[in-house]
Amino acid sequence: MYIHSFSNSSDLLWTKASDYVITQKKITSETIDFIQPSKDSKLIKYSPVFDSGSKNNNFENPLSIDLDDLFKIDLEDEVSILNFYQKYGDIGLLSHKLKGYTSAARWLPTHELSSKSTVLSITPYQAEYFFDTSWKKRLKAVGEPLAIDKKRFPDVGKSQDSGEGEYSNKMKKLLGTLVRDENAGLVGEVPELIFEDNVRFSQLKFEEDFGTFMGTYFPDLVLDLNDVDIQLVDFPLPYSIDYFKTSAEPLSEVKKVLKELIDSFEFSHNVEGIRILPQRPSFYMDENAAKSYYGRDNILSYLPKSSISPVKKLDSIGYRWHKSWIFKSLLSMFALKMRQELVK
Repeated sequence: MYIHSFSNSSDLLWTKASDYVITQKKITSETIDFIQPSKDSKLIKYSPVFDSGSKNNNFENPLSIDLDDLFKIDLEDEVSILNFYQKYGDIGLLSHKLKGYTSAARWLPTHELSSKSTVLSITPYQAEYFFDTSWKKRLKAVGEPLAIDKKRFPDVGKSQDSGEGEYSNKMKKLLGTLVRDENAGLVGEVPELIFEDNVRFSQLKFEEDFGTFMGTYFPDLVLDLNDVDIQLVDFPLPYSIDYFKTSAEPLSEVKKVLKELIDSFEFSHNVEGIRILPQRPSFYMDENAAKSYYGRDNILSYLPKSSISPVKKLDSIGYRWHKSWIFKSLLSMFALKMRQELVK
């Protein structure tokens, strides 16, 4: 049984923090550099603009996606990388890699019951996070609710319980904790990561432990990878307010991915015919051709998904079909800009 989607990121895409910093965090025995919003930063919404003709539209806080900003990054200079983040926000490493993920089940207030219900109830819910046009989270009940009749036990929920209030205290202790069976095993499905099929640099990580992978992007939430319970955090919905408060991107991976995109674009100019984005040949005549086709394929793997949707005509009861792009990351925005340049 699914409860309605209780949260989504549609109101926050696209958003960036007002200020980014590079921090060092010790994860087990290793010290890692991360880029993340500063503690005092604020959230800023913006509208990505991909061509000059779009600037006349009434976008909220338009921001042009400029390839020169990407190409002029000095990947050996942290200030240069931070300047890119200050303008555009995080590049979306986590969101770009994942289709979705399922976290461990927890005891949460029963959502079917209204605040006026005579029954106080908590239910073991498992959270599922998934992306369609934006990131969304929904809850799935994986066990029977724990309930108490408020009329029979009128002191339930008050700060000082009396009489049968011991049962209420049990519920309070359970609220927000992991749901376990009589053998101390987790109830529900095993926490799972679902990777994007076309993300080549993550395909070898399907066997990676859930908490170990997620802790790479939420280092403030997973401090000890040897502690199983700490790894089973109910991680925030990507691009939600809590995401911006706790997320970070590893500097080494940021450098690697940005270099890969920059190199791919440069490779794609080595052979004149590559500009029309032809199909991959069965063999290559020389190294430049091989690199060019590699660059083309790599850019295509970063592209956003296309979407066809009906749009109501002005002053009419009819509709027309509109093609748009669905972006999961800043990486996909720059890949689309590269594609536009390559097919000119």
